[in-house]
Amino acid sequence: MPRKGENISKRKDNRWEGRYIIGRRADGRAIYRSVYGNSYSEVRAKLLPLKMEAMKTPAGERFLGTFGEYAELWLVEKARNIKPSTRDHYLRCLQNHILPTLGRRPAQQLCPQDASDFRAGLDQKGLGGGTIRNILRLLGALTKRAALTGAIERDICLDMEIPTPPSYKTEALTLSEQKRVERVALQSENGFAAVLALYTGLRIGELCALRWEDVNLDARVITVNKTVQRLRNHDEHGALTVINIGAPKSESAFRVVPLPDCLLPQLHHLRAQGKGDYVISCRGGLAEPRVVQYRFERLLQLAALRHVNFHALRHTYATRCMELGMDVTTLSKLLGHSSVKMTLDIYTDSLMEHRMQAVRLLDKIAA
Repeated sequence: MPRKGENISKRKDNRWEGRYIIGRRADGRAIYRSVYGNSYSEVRAKLLPLKMEAMKTPAGERFLGTFGEYAELWLVEKARNIKPSTRDHYLRCLQNHILPTLGRRPAQQLCPQDASDFRAGLDQKGLGGGTIRNILRLLGALTKRAALTGAIERDICLDMEIPTPPSYKTEALTLSEQKRVERVALQSENGFAAVLALYTGLRIGELCALRWEDVNLDARVITVNKTVQRLRNHDEHGALTVINIGAPKSESAFRVVPLPDCLLPQLHHLRAQGKGDYVISCRGGLAEPRVVQYRFERLLQLAALRHVNFHALRHTYATRCMELGMDVTTLSKLLGHSSVKMTLDIYTDSLMEHRMQAVRLLDKIAA
């Protein structure tokens, strides 16, 4: 059976076959050609450049492929310059939303009404505002590129209105809740990940990727240079998903984070135990994000606290920093945000509460 969207299948002689379109007949039916190999990966590596070459439109000739065929090649070209996690996000949006509606349409027949109908269909699905925004931004980038290369006559999304980003509501623990989590975590064999997140603000993937070589206890700093994610497996063997250790979320996420003194005794103790190369480990190896999330949920149950995501610990770290008077520029650097504006957008409510408390100090002067 061919892989979804890739037209690669295993033959009865145990070889793998990949098919690609080299043109279309007068009635629009596709003309195929095949390549062969001993594995799915081998065939896929051969197939992609052949697909891209076959779909190039000679000067003065119309593109005869479907919009789905163009989208597949666009993603292959795009994947060279984006992270694997971003590629997976694009692929999900295409396969789950864009291609089922627009993929079989001849690219040259697409018009703005198609984009408008697609937009209305997203609203009927009951998707969240952020999800709809991401899908439409991807479709807009795709149709813009298609119009520039002549795959479609004009950009059908040029006048489409994309919804504004939803307001980001942070969820942080109160100080009393934080103390309860810390108390339970320090009594648990696998609770230190929560404490480390509360006092460094690391994302869960960054925490899982943290190795002892990234921790300098003498200088009291940790270096954030990797993240762990579970991504779709594009190989023909094994599980549907695989663990990926790659670069952090953005360039600004590469950073050095100072360690507060309260963490040093625990870090020294953990390193002396020699359980492996990772600070947060599972059976002597890497502890993936869903394991750390599960351990955190157990801590919340033991502490008799409401359910929150592990990411709430990062927000709690930021909230405590602001309550202690840290300036937003410093906080932005510690969190690895791409700009101070991003920090302001996320923590507007917390910052305003802190500023109101500061302004109330003027009342003492007036008194």
